[in-house]
Amino acid sequence: MYYKLFKDWKELVEHADKVRLDMLQGFRKWIGTNPSIAVDVETGEEYRWSDVIILEEGIDKQDSDKIIKAICGTSLIREAIFLFSEGTLVGLNNILPGGLWISHLGTQHEKSVYRITIQTRYQGAFDIVINLNKSLPAESVKEEIGWLVLAGSNIAGEKLVEDFGGYWEDYDLWTEEFVPGETVA
Repeated sequence: MYYKLFKDWKELVEHADKVRLDMLQGFRKWIGTNPSIAVDVETGEEYRWSDVIILEEGIDKQDSDKIIKAICGTSLIREAIFLFSEGTLVGLNNILPGGLWISHLGTQHEKSVYRITIQTRYQGAFDIVINLNKSLPAESVKEEIGWLVLAGSNIAGEKLVEDFGGYWEDYDLWTEEFVPGETVA
């Protein structure tokens, strides 16, 4: 990602972009698909993502529709939990009915930020953040993501910024680690 920021060195930027895309596709293939139906091990009943997701009142309808489509249509939740939990793999079958809560943290800087809390059957709870682009140009989103990746490191155990998860271009949103409290912002 570091080399993508060298805009004057076109060949290096193109190569870095290709390598990043190849790695991303390989990782997402490895992490697996997102099943749309699971069976509750306690009741034997089938359930779907719609049975799992609970929305905080007052969330913008367009935002909630886009987030729900991304959760249902991609491995966004599985990928984010894996990246932020040191390798835990979670699928729909691990999440309790009513066990995924979406709350709005705020809207500013041309994006809306949502916290997603996931309660699993046996692996505990996880929190992630979804940033939903409202009006940033695509190039600005990619530049922000580049800086998030570069800045996402610990200094003496303290977070400067949240760790970046993944960008889902079709939904114009990206995930970050949820860090309670303030970061450098």
